[in-house]
Amino acid sequence: MLPDRALTVAAFVATLAVTAIVVAAQPIGAPWWFYGDADGTYTASALNIAAGRHTNLLAHPGMPTQELLAATYGLQAAYHRVANGTNVRQFADAHLLNLDATRPVFRTWAILLFFVGAIASFFVGLRLFGHWVWASACGLLWLAAPDHQADSIQSRPDVLLCIFCLLVAFLLTRAWQRRDALAFLAAAVVLGLALTEKIHAIGLLPPLVLAVAVGHPEGGWVGELKARLGAALRRSRVLFALLALVWIALAAISNRTRLPFIPSSDERNLLLEVVGVIGGYALLSWLAPKLDRRLERLLDPFYALVAIGLALGVAIPVTFLLDDGLNMLVTMRDGLLGRGVNAGLQAFPVTWSQFTTSPLKQAAVVFAIAAIAAVVGAFRRNPLPAIWFSGALALAVLAAARLSTTRYYAPAYVLAVPAAVWLFRRLGPRIGGVLVALLVAYVLIPQFQYLPAALDQAAHDERVSAEYQRLAVRVLHRPREIILTSDYAPVGDVRYLGEVEHFVSYTPAYPYRFLADVELRDIAAKGLVPRYYAGPEAVGVTRPGTLRLGGAACWRVVPRPELATPDFGVIELHGQRPC
Repeated sequence: MLPDRALTVAAFVATLAVTAIVVAAQPIGAPWWFYGDADGTYTASALNIAAGRHTNLLAHPGMPTQELLAATYGLQAAYHRVANGTNVRQFADAHLLNLDATRPVFRTWAILLFFVGAIASFFVGLRLFGHWVWASACGLLWLAAPDHQADSIQSRPDVLLCIFCLLVAFLLTRAWQRRDALAFLAAAVVLGLALTEKIHAIGLLPPLVLAVAVGHPEGGWVGELKARLGAALRRSRVLFALLALVWIALAAISNRTRLPFIPSSDERNLLLEVVGVIGGYALLSWLAPKLDRRLERLLDPFYALVAIGLALGVAIPVTFLLDDGLNMLVTMRDGLLGRGVNAGLQAFPVTWSQFTTSPLKQAAVVFAIAAIAAVVGAFRRNPLPAIWFSGALALAVLAAARLSTTRYYAPAYVLAVPAAVWLFRRLGPRIGGVLVALLVAYVLIPQFQYLPAALDQAAHDERVSAEYQRLAVRVLHRPREIILTSDYAPVGDVRYLGEVEHFVSYTPAYPYRFLADVELRDIAAKGLVPRYYAGPEAVGVTRPGTLRLGGAACWRVVPRPELATPDFGVIELHGQRPC
């Protein structure tokens, strides 16, 4: 019989192998525009940051992802400067016009983060539950998070947010178990950093508050925290010094073209409010014992420590982009208050059918088991499942409240997994092991059934895109002529305008040959001349006449059946006329 260590290693390798199968089944070689939202948007924003320009992509806000990509492109630009003398702006402009050249970077980072999530899930399960069975369950269930398969090769904030959620939950677990102020501080810092990736992370506040309430460190925690931090600094002073120097150097390099700058009144006021509230509370909590002992419970300095940790986490990405970072803080505040990107959205656009089909059907089962675990834990005077489930519940409510997009439920699912596994672990390795294996099979097998769909769709879209390109070569012979097509057609030009140019602070003049028929204002502003339409609206047009395109304009058209393909019809445009 194999020892537990060998079985643990085997389970870990198996988890990595299944993760690799999921990733390999994705259209890794597909062009940038296949997942242009958000690959094109994040990549173009990161290239602008690397070139010393600004980012407009602050709605999520997605700052850690943008900075990670920008740092990578900055290193690439430095290499090209040495190799062929191009500066960083020339490098960025060239790649903004050829986003396919950036695929090795953004797809590699996406895949690495997906693997990091699977590895983290495995080891969190191992540390929490102490056995390879439960660790494997956590690692494999990570793969089945809603839309995780597609996101495994995309530059979206959701996978990194899920990793942050997992780390916060683990740190809070350790903090409660050990009444550890340092672990609470670390959890607060990671939560603050998670907020800068996606404000959806505000759903982690309930588990933080609950863990602080039930796991408040014993008296004397201030002295213990100082002693531990001091010992760590003395023991690893060289490492800390190097990290500080690297941090300062990176911040100086990334801000070299951004200073000096004048913060807006909104930015100044928000900064003063945050510093004033946290600093004022910290000061009052320090003075409370000297003024009136009855104030100690209300003005607990431990709460100030947690708030400072949150602020430090939010400040981490700000230090690398001071001007955009302050703008990010205002955007985050507005989003959390229902303004900005969240203004005017229908609240809770949830449909029951979402939860009766994969993958949310399987996620709902995990969520229900986690809810049962929270109740059982409460009866057993163990708050851990309730801590995890409170975060899952808050994150699920936030996902339902805003758009109810499938991938928005992934963080809630990831936090529900440890609670569900905790419940099965209570049943013992035999019964619980069988039940958790059945759960993994129920949740994961449907995901494998859908794996070929992305590859099939990518192959279809690339084939249709090639047909469009051949048409352009055949019929466009004069400068500034373009072909109109349907909105979101599988053509790089169409998606470049909608997913790159409309969302980033700067792009070079892009050589458009196709644009969507709904973009008439952009077409006029760019001085482009529509000569043909290729798309579904042209199918069935057999004689000259008038045709409404894009729902807003009517055109005199002449059918060109000799140019049509099985995927789209083609008509020649002879100017607009009143509808």
